[in-house]
Amino acid sequence: MKTPGIVLSLLVASATVMARSAVYMVSDGNHVDIPVDMATEKSTVPLDAFSMILSHMTDTTGCHPIEHMEEAYKQETIAGAKAVWSNRGAWWSHEQDDVFEKKLDNGLFIVVSGVNSPEAILPSPAFYVSDNVAEDYMAVADDTAQALEEKGRQVTVMSNLALMDIDVTDDSGVFDLTQQADITFIRELHYMKSVFQKDSDFIAIKMEGLQLLGKVYGVNSAQYQEAEHLLNDLFEKTVIPGYQAVHADQRSLITLVFTPGRYYGTSLGKRGLPVEPLQNEKTCFVTEAACLNETSSCSGRGSCVPAKDSCYICQCSSPSFLGSACEVQDAVADFQLLFWTGVTLIILTSGVLMFVYKSGEVGNGGVILVPQALPKQD
Repeated sequence: MKTPGIVLSLLVASATVMARSAVYMVSDGNHVDIPVDMATEKSTVPLDAFSMILSHMTDTTGCHPIEHMEEAYKQETIAGAKAVWSNRGAWWSHEQDDVFEKKLDNGLFIVVSGVNSPEAILPSPAFYVSDNVAEDYMAVADDTAQALEEKGRQVTVMSNLALMDIDVTDDSGVFDLTQQADITFIRELHYMKSVFQKDSDFIAIKMEGLQLLGKVYGVNSAQYQEAEHLLNDLFEKTVIPGYQAVHADQRSLITLVFTPGRYYGTSLGKRGLPVEPLQNEKTCFVTEAACLNETSSCSGRGSCVPAKDSCYICQCSSPSFLGSACEVQDAVADFQLLFWTGVTLIILTSGVLMFVYKSGEVGNGGVILVPQALPKQD
C-alpha cells in the first residue's frame, strides 16, 4: 500500500537540506584556506539577512527593504545578519567592529551556479544561505550596484559571459569545443583570469558554465570534475590573490556564492507538492551512458531513450513518475484517482437507492405494493 504522506514528507525534507548555497567571504590578509574549527556549526541564514550584511559592508543600506518587512520576518533577518557578523573573524580582517560603519573600498561578487559539492572547489564556507537560485543573488548584486552607481562609484555587472567574443582553447583535452556548454565554461574561465584588473569599485559576475556541464554530462563526468579542478585553481591561484594584490592598499572583500545544481531536483510548491513544470522538464544528456549514470538508470522507473535533439532523456514507465530522473512519485495523482473513484461509487449507490425509494412512493403512501392473488370464487 502506498503512503503519500511519507513520500511527500521525504520530498520536503530533501528539498530543505538541498535548498541552500555556500557563501565564501575573503578580505585582505585572510584566505579561504585559513584554519577553521570544522566542528563549529555554520550558520544558515535567509537571503535577506545575507543582503543586509552586504548592504552594510558596501554602505548601501538605503536600498535594503528591511524597513518594509513584517515585524516577525524583520527580526529573523536581523538575527541571521547578527549570526553571520558574530563569526566575522573567519573572513573579515579589518579592525572596525561597528556593523553600521562603512567597511569597503572595493568589492568582488561572484555567483557560480550548478555546484554539486562546494568543498570540491573551495574548503570551508563562511556560512550558508537558504536560497538556491543564482538569479536571486544577482538581483541583490544589481540592487547594490545601482545604489553604488547613484553615489558616483564605478560598477560592473556581468551575467552572460557566454555571449562575449572570446577565443577559446582547451589545454586539458577533456572538453568538446563543438558543444555550447563546454564553450560557455571555457569562455568564463578566460574572462575571469583578468577580471581583477577591471577599474571598478564593485564587480558582480554570474558564472553558469558549470551548471551547463552538469546538465549535459552529469556531475560524475570527466568534464564536470575537470571543471571543478579548474575553478579551484582559478579562485585559489588567480582571482583571490590577484584581486588582493591590485587592491593591496585598500579595504576589499571578495564574496563567492556557490548555488547548487538544478539538474533533475525536486521542485515543490507552497504546500510541499510537486509543481506542474516538473512533469515536463527533462534534462537531456549527450550520451546514453551519461543518462544512465546520472539518473541511476532513471531511478529504476524508466529507461534512457533518444530525444529529438540527438541526446538522451528518461522515459518514465508510468505517468505517476515525474522529474528528469523519474525520481518523484506523484502521490497526489494516485490519491485523486482513489478519491474520485470513491466519490463516483457513492453517487451511483445513492442514485440506485433513491430510485428504489421513489419507485415505491407513487400513490401508495410510501408503501411498496406487492402483487396479491385474486380471491377464490365459488
